[in-house]
Amino acid sequence: MSDGSASGIGPVSVRYAAQIRELLYAQAMHRMVADEEATRARLDAERNARSDAIAKTQAAEPLDVKIQTPPSYEPSPAKQPDASADGSVMTAGHLVDIHA
Repeated sequence: MSDGSASGIGPVSVRYAAQIRELLYAQAMHRMVADEEATRARLDAERNARSDAIAKTQAAEPLDVKIQTPPSYEPSPAKQPDASADGSVMTAGHLVDIHA
């Protein structure tokens, strides 16, 4: 009796396994199609947003900008270096040895 019951269970479990594989395959296909449609919809939305932004910038009127410049600047005349009592001239960054 155990031989007959074991042989009867085998084909049923194989059939269920095949049905489960078909179900998993169908679910995977549906998921792939849904992902592709979502990607297509996202790309279409991005493309439409870009084209709307371009159309808005082309339709905008140019700005009327008035630039005001400050009055012209005239620098004061350069100062002459001061001469010391012994006749040597001191300039910025230049040292003179007066004991030489």
